[in-house]
Amino acid sequence: MMHGFAFVPLTALFIYLFEFCTLAVAKKNALVTRFLIMLVFLIVWSGGSALMRLQFFGLVSPWFHMSLVGIWFACLTLDELLACFAGKHISLPEKVLGAVLMVFMVVNVATEWFLAPPQLVEGADGALSFVYGSFTIGTYLMYGVYAVYSVMILLRVIDCVRCRAFSRHQALPISIGSVFIILGQVIIMLPPFKGIPLDLAMGIVFAVCCFVSLYNKHLFSLTLALSHGTYALITFVVIFIFSLQLIKPLESFVSTLPDPLGSNSTVAVVLLCVAFAFLLYALIRKLSNVLFLKDQTSRRTGLKEYQEQVSRSLSVAEISEAYCQRVCSDLRSVRTVRVCLSDSDGSMVIKGSSIPFEAGGVMFNANSAVMEWLTAHGDVLTPAEFARSVEYRAMWESERQKLQLMNMNCIVPLSVNQELIGMAVISLKDARGSLTMNDMDHLLALSAVTAIGVKNSQLYEQAAYEARTDELTGLLNRKHFYQELERIHEEDPQRIMSVIMLNLDDFKLYNQLYGEREADDVLRRVAGVLQMTVGETNLAARLNGKEFAVLMPGQDISAAKRLAENLRTQIYQLNRGDRDEALKVLTCSIGICGMPFDAHNTRQLMDNANMAVYQVKQRGKNAIMVYSTGTEGDKLAVDQIDHHGIFSSYADTIYALTAAIDAKDHYTFTHSNNVAYYASVLASCVGLNADTVEIVREAGLLHDVGKIGIPEAILQKPSSLTADEYEIIKKHPENAVSIIRHLPSLDYVIPAVVGHHERWDGKGYPRRLAGEDIPLTARILCVADVFDAITTKRCYQDLREIEKALQIIENGAGTQFDPQLATLFVEKFKEGVIELQSGRAAE
Repeated sequence: MMHGFAFVPLTALFIYLFEFCTLAVAKKNALVTRFLIMLVFLIVWSGGSALMRLQFFGLVSPWFHMSLVGIWFACLTLDELLACFAGKHISLPEKVLGAVLMVFMVVNVATEWFLAPPQLVEGADGALSFVYGSFTIGTYLMYGVYAVYSVMILLRVIDCVRCRAFSRHQALPISIGSVFIILGQVIIMLPPFKGIPLDLAMGIVFAVCCFVSLYNKHLFSLTLALSHGTYALITFVVIFIFSLQLIKPLESFVSTLPDPLGSNSTVAVVLLCVAFAFLLYALIRKLSNVLFLKDQTSRRTGLKEYQEQVSRSLSVAEISEAYCQRVCSDLRSVRTVRVCLSDSDGSMVIKGSSIPFEAGGVMFNANSAVMEWLTAHGDVLTPAEFARSVEYRAMWESERQKLQLMNMNCIVPLSVNQELIGMAVISLKDARGSLTMNDMDHLLALSAVTAIGVKNSQLYEQAAYEARTDELTGLLNRKHFYQELERIHEEDPQRIMSVIMLNLDDFKLYNQLYGEREADDVLRRVAGVLQMTVGETNLAARLNGKEFAVLMPGQDISAAKRLAENLRTQIYQLNRGDRDEALKVLTCSIGICGMPFDAHNTRQLMDNANMAVYQVKQRGKNAIMVYSTGTEGDKLAVDQIDHHGIFSSYADTIYALTAAIDAKDHYTFTHSNNVAYYASVLASCVGLNADTVEIVREAGLLHDVGKIGIPEAILQKPSSLTADEYEIIKKHPENAVSIIRHLPSLDYVIPAVVGHHERWDGKGYPRRLAGEDIPLTARILCVADVFDAITTKRCYQDLREIEKALQIIENGAGTQFDPQLATLFVEKFKEGVIELQSGRAAE
């Protein structure tokens, strides 16, 4: 028979061991670690009491002291557990009283002066029980100190309830349990309850309450308790308890059986116990699977299926929708699920939702306090927990109100390698309800699979996007544009479609004048115009450096012409109002062709649109032309451009312009011819090819054509110019560009014309370029222009000596002029390779 309520400490020991085994495999933190330490002392307490009541090895006193040491240390660790639970520290009075209790414990073990072991007393009915003797002064002193310490623990309990570090449902169980264990120590001091281990019974309540509090704080999952080791422990404890009670009756029963069992009663009892243990183990495992693990098994199966589904998909939208469906299927209490993923600006945008047609909205802006919390903790966020966080208290009131209106019950992070790529916002059918720890674990498992799938899909979609788009502009690239063109045509060869070819005018010049960075910016802005204008049904692409195309399926030529005119106008307005507007004006030549009337296949469609662009270029640029054939199969021949021939065809126009200047300033016409000669000879001496020499010569003839816009009073002023007048004069390179750009196929002379007043040291105009940033043709023109200006008589200066002019060129090497060109010019002039032209000094 069990002695003196031995089943009470044995039951307590079983519960403590069960909780210890469960938490031993859980993720450790300060709170779990302190509870494990306290469980160790509770095990010592209940184990000592059980061994004492069983008179293990015939002893009582050692097991009694073991039990007393366990309860005292359990109380000390309880204080630390409550302080850790509330996020506080142990106060100095608590430390002092704890030290006093430890001294009492040591003294009592040595002298038994404070509390002696109980005596085993047999009742009238033969039942045995343990009864403590009369309390002494030492006993009351010990309990007095313990009472003071208990009051401090109760104050700590009140602090836990009031603390905002956790919700009430998390704090209430551990608070109630603490009151129960203290109450148990008080009850056993009352005479009616002497010898009854009510303190151990209250300890069981306390341990269960602490276990519930830790579970409510999501520090572990109940599935951790349902393991083979736990089943074995339960089986062992049950067999042990039953054997203590039934071993003797079982032996008596076996001894009455006939031989051979009756003569081997011990073996028979052992065999029966073993058989009973196996059956009990199987029964406990089966019951736990039915009661606890059935839902978990179903979820594991569903998680595996979901993982396979996600691994087969490379679409972010599909994975998001699958996640929403899986959560609603696995968790019956869920009402709505929204999957939000990080956008390019950092905000969280809804990509999937259990509510139809809700995707696309912004759930949280970038740098939201919610995102900061999820990034820092990486755990499920509940409104109650978030409301007590530092991040929540730092939010604006308007943000808090917006958060409250979302009616969310929890937010699950979607993270890959601690990088928050998204979140799942979940609302329950019961607005006041909450998810269990197992539910949250399941959500985290689903979210981990989803996060990896989304990340892989994003990488795939990014790679696919880069493969079909132009890196600089974000438009379709040439290859994908032609693929889409072929696909659309193959779907319906008779379908009406139009294509717009858009070629930026003088873009090579723009690149030379302002550099690649500015040119790239212009291309991006042009692409932006196309993206905002062409519409969702049309396709815009960048085919090469300065050429764009728009494919318009199902639309005729008239629609293409309207769109093209809109594009041409917007591109022309891009740089309006800029400081260098005269040089930065953007225009485009646009060609249009349609199917099936003006082209019979896609290649012909693109060739004809290109032909129309060429015709626009030849006729003056900045216009729109629709390709149309007079008879089927007619084609326009494209001849190779001949710069010299082109210039010759416009020679009359240029001479007319210089004649107009000559009427205002007689010097300019002769000066332009002289500069053209000096510059072309110097270009030949540098070693430039014939085409470039021709370009330099033509640039020399055209370099001052912009003076046609300068007032005669300034051009012919005999005295020095004022600052304002000089600023007007400095505009003539820009004026020249404005004139030349409207002469088709002569744009190649503009870099030399616009830069012939730039200086090697960067102090020139109009763009203050320096060194080799100045085009070589412009540097050649600069030397020729200055030399002729020095050696020609003007209204405001006398003729200078040739030697003095050459000296000025040499002195300006490295400051005003390219040092190599200046030296070469002087050298070739002295050698007679370069000859003095009209207007030279007295011959």
